[in-house]
Amino acid sequence: MPIMRENPNRKDFRLSLITNDPALAREAENAGIDRIGPDLEILGKENRQRKTDAQISRHTLNDIARIRSVLTKADVFVRINPVNPRSPEEIDQVVDSGAGIIMLPMSRTAAEAAHFIALVRNRAQTMLLVETPQAMMRMHEILAVDGLDEVHFGLNDLHLGLKLHSRFEVLSSDVMDALAGAAAEHNIPYGFGAVARYDDPTLPFPPDQVIGEIARLGASRTFLSRYFCPPGRETFDFPYEVRRLRDRFTYWSNAGREAQSANRRALRDSVRRYREE
Repeated sequence: MPIMRENPNRKDFRLSLITNDPALAREAENAGIDRIGPDLEILGKENRQRKTDAQISRHTLNDIARIRSVLTKADVFVRINPVNPRSPEEIDQVVDSGAGIIMLPMSRTAAEAAHFIALVRNRAQTMLLVETPQAMMRMHEILAVDGLDEVHFGLNDLHLGLKLHSRFEVLSSDVMDALAGAAAEHNIPYGFGAVARYDDPTLPFPPDQVIGEIARLGASRTFLSRYFCPPGRETFDFPYEVRRLRDRFTYWSNAGREAQSANRRALRDSVRRYREE
């Protein structure tokens, strides 16, 4: 049976969490996270990100069923490997394991996106992770591919590919306006990056500036960063923090152009100071 396609005009904000921990997945679902699941991407990732603070997941195919077994409302999300000779087998296994949303990373062309969509065969929602300069420059061609359900812009690999200082330098650039505009023009839901707790004082600059910029760009989804859930979590109120995060997205989405522009300038100042430290 064909899956139900999401209404691209839907305005509620979708939050996703990457994990292979069933206990955390259940906790996240109860807190209101919409999409939860493992990250199977491993091909080429360690070489690309070895000099960054990015986290390399060691999740496995078996984790999909483990996560699916504890969820009752949230969608099962899986990031697979980039297109490779084993993609047909991997996608079949991921679908058979219960994935409802499949993300393809590191695509560079419309042909790769079309190949991915053809392999999924309407058995799950298709999400393209745009994180290469090549895909960025071919955005309109890629977004025109039939059957693409949504797109997410991966700031970490984009900053590596563009040889910039950090993913936040990408987020605060005019490039993001062009990418958001392209996705909106093609009527495809889109998201950016990942977010921490909005008032976390341990990070290089205020996460609320990042939330404000993602909202200004008109995105309707993002991921929780690994900083959102602190280690231990004994005193961490997951539902409360998710409500606060959604409240901040609502605030910035309704803040008006002047306030959003002021926040963007503040983010750019923070990014510049971070770069020059």
